[in-house]
Amino acid sequence: MTRPQALVAVVAAVVITTEVLLAVLVNDRQWVAPTVLFWLVVVAASLCVAPAASLTWVAARNGQPELGFVALFFFAVSVLPVVHGLTTPGVLYASNTATAASVFWAVPVGMLALAPSPFRASRVGLAVARR
Repeated sequence: MTRPQALVAVVAAVVITTEVLLAVLVNDRQWVAPTVLFWLVVVAASLCVAPAASLTWVAARNGQPELGFVALFFFAVSVLPVVHGLTTPGVLYASNTATAASVFWAVPVGMLALAPSPFRASRVGLAVARR
């Protein structure tokens, strides 16, 4: 499989997964357990934030920028679910459409943004690596 074919396969997998999840989860049923979601997401994501923050500190102390970038990536990926958990509709804040929209778009957009990362030798991968 060539690199462009692999990239197309990754994008197709993201689109198909999103559509299947929407078809299965979005229907007339309503799943309501905001307090459970709040505690589950906040606790689980917070358990990921602490090691990522300590790894960032270790990378800065040892002067390892590569490790620092990886650690900051993990920190950012860990903090986003904490924010998502804190904004669970009906727990700390009233119900709103912004949280639902952010959940709907976060995973597909994030996966598409990271799609070229395994392809360092491609033009897109080299452009990302230079920044």
